[in-house]
Amino acid sequence: MVQGGAAGLPPLFAETLLGLPLKAEFPAGASAKRAAIPAPNRSVLPKTMVQSEGGARNKNPLTAILNFAKFFPTKTFTVNVLEKGREKEARIRGRGLFKSKEKENRAMAITIKDIAREGGVSIATVSRAINQEEGLSQNTRQMILEIAARLHYHPNFPARSLVGKKTEALGIVIPQSSEFALSNPYYNELLKGIGARTNQAGYYLVLSFLREESYARLHDHHLAAGIIVLANRLDDPRVEDAAAKNIPMVLIPGDPGRKWIPSVDGDNRDGIFQAIRHLAELGHRDIAFLCGPMNSKYSVDRFPAFQQALMKYRLPFRKEFVLNYDFSQEGAFGQMKKLLAVNPPPTAVLLMNDYSAMGVLRAAKEVGFQVPRDVSVIGFGDVPLASMTDPPLTTVREPFQEMGYRAADIVLRMVEGKKLPRRTLTLPVELVIRNSTAPPRKRRRRGAP
Repeated sequence: MVQGGAAGLPPLFAETLLGLPLKAEFPAGASAKRAAIPAPNRSVLPKTMVQSEGGARNKNPLTAILNFAKFFPTKTFTVNVLEKGREKEARIRGRGLFKSKEKENRAMAITIKDIAREGGVSIATVSRAINQEEGLSQNTRQMILEIAARLHYHPNFPARSLVGKKTEALGIVIPQSSEFALSNPYYNELLKGIGARTNQAGYYLVLSFLREESYARLHDHHLAAGIIVLANRLDDPRVEDAAAKNIPMVLIPGDPGRKWIPSVDGDNRDGIFQAIRHLAELGHRDIAFLCGPMNSKYSVDRFPAFQQALMKYRLPFRKEFVLNYDFSQEGAFGQMKKLLAVNPPPTAVLLMNDYSAMGVLRAAKEVGFQVPRDVSVIGFGDVPLASMTDPPLTTVREPFQEMGYRAADIVLRMVEGKKLPRRTLTLPVELVIRNSTAPPRKRRRRGAP
């Protein structure tokens, strides 16, 4: 054994490093370098005895030893600390010299064993406190939670799921790029509602932007007890794959070809009829529709409703006034320019969502059209953005937050094995009239004398 300062470092440096005088024993062969344990000894757990000799600075020997551990790239070693005649044992993880406290905390993952040792209670007591189970006094529970917060304890959810056979998290799957989803208020509003319900149930949310992987992965890896899929494609085989595994799952919106899968949606058909009735009452006849891709439930619902509403109000249907786009602002911008280049152009345009309205309004401005004087515009959704556009957008209000809340409630019922009162839930919508719609101007066909 080699005796001396910290791993053979000069005593003055050891005292400065640890904040107190100490005596220490180290494995034979330890060098004065910071990579202190030679390769042959790295597979064992070296045991170190550190005895405090008192002094004004000896307020927390364990803190000093944690600092000491920074200089050892060993996996784990045990330290017996003698303080006021009583021996304390601490298991320390070493990862070499840390460059920040944050990295040190990440490397030294705290477990409930550490909390139990620090609080002088059993592991079972810590588990009951953290899981909010009964059978503990308020003082004991508070003491344990304070220790957990001070040690930066974070639960290991996959491990807890494997041990307890229960995952207290729901997976939110958005089959889009994170850039598109996080910039689109449609998803933000749905997530607000989902989060409100899961908070009530004490569940966490796991957000995943899956474009290729199986939707069932979150459940199979014990990361989520159930999943909610937002704006899935109708031709997406991953939906059926997850349903075939009996994974608790809810779709927003639903899938007309898979009605056995629970879903929540707004009344798309009624929303289109309300919009067309409003335009017809204003005197519009040449109405265009920027429709989404036909593998979307929204498009499959709304395009036939658009045709039926035109027939009901005796308005003409023109193929050139129906163009598809990808729900994005850029896609709407390009297709709006094409619509306004038709001779004569439409006097009103109906959109698939409010998010794309920014592209439509910009396109109209670039080609010299004023909204609503030259062309009226109606969105769909009524997200917060709709009242902030110039002019403020007339739109069909969908209860996105309620849709998210209801979807989370359904999947939680499925997780708990409860019977569902219904599998398909359709919520009412309403038209919100603002300043982007007005009666059409009388105008002549381009090139007419």
